[in-house]
Amino acid sequence: MIKKILVATIAALIFCANFSCRTLTSEDYYNRGNAYDKKGNHDQAMKDYTRAIELNPKYAAAYYNRGAVYYDRGNYDQAIKDYTRAIELNSKNRGHRIVYDVNKAIKDYTKAIELSPKNADTYHCRGLVYYQKGDYDRAIEDFTRTIELNPNDAGAYYSRGLAYALQKMPTLACNDLYKAGILFLKINDRNNLLKCINNMKQADPSSPLIKKLMDRINANPEKKQ
Repeated sequence: MIKKILVATIAALIFCANFSCRTLTSEDYYNRGNAYDKKGNHDQAMKDYTRAIELNPKYAAAYYNRGAVYYDRGNYDQAIKDYTRAIELNSKNRGHRIVYDVNKAIKDYTKAIELSPKNADTYHCRGLVYYQKGDYDRAIEDFTRTIELNPNDAGAYYSRGLAYALQKMPTLACNDLYKAGILFLKINDRNNLLKCINNMKQADPSSPLIKKLMDRINANPEKKQ
């Protein structure tokens, strides 16, 4: 009897050492979530993607895949939030491989636009994917549509300004970055305001809008903090 207990205990220890008892990583939860998703167990897939994000808040692929589950469930607002976060994380790690299917992202956003054609955020999100893909003409079209739907969207002006700069259109780039800067100033977003100035200097160091924006900042010292 004792021998049987010892054998069972040793077997359990070996099993634990190999896999089951080790602490699961964000990658483990992400991969298991993918497996559940393929099997159609979306509830468990959602839980695993969420756990992967909890363990690694910068896990872009987990945000994207969770967003896809939200989308399939009809929770478009949450899907957009997750897609947007995935794009933000990828843009901050430029030069690294893209960790989700860009073409699928465009397809998903296009579906969302068909369902809600006046949602400015969705156009902005799709524009960011086009931007990341290098399709600046389409990115500009989507950023323009975003601005038409929400003229106070500082991020859309900023994104379109960067796209214009990459298209070698410095005047248009600086115009948009200036407008973005003014909007960022209104909400006291100093970090993005400084990014506007730096990008204007890169697009066209001689642009008079650089000094104009800096003068606006100096005229509102309370906005500096």
